[in-house]
Amino acid sequence: MKGYFGIGVEGISKAVNVGTLFRTAHAFGASFVFTVRAQYNRREGGQADTSDTPRSVPTHHFAGLEDFRLPLGCRLVGIESPPRPATSARRSGAMRCQRSARSTRPRSGP
Repeated sequence: MKGYFGIGVEGISKAVNVGTLFRTAHAFGASFVFTVRAQYNRREGGQADTSDTPRSVPTHHFAGLEDFRLPLGCRLVGIESPPRPATSARRSGAMRCQRSARSTRPRSGP
């Protein structure tokens, strides 16, 4: 059986950003796209979604997380962008991991 996947966003306020994600999802062959608590106007989003994803890929809009539903057998995998600018990334887990990796490198020289 061939697998499937969908791509979606939560709480996006700019339709153009949603349109960009939808265009990318369509390019990668997503089986569906969705929004949760997002502002999406198809005409505005279409400025970035040049493939007009909602015309060819099932598109679902959910008012909130309590309304959100995935297709049967589909698991949710989440990726969250940090709300802080990249300059404050020193506090992130990724930076701590990098520091740990650096501290375990063998020292060169005597």
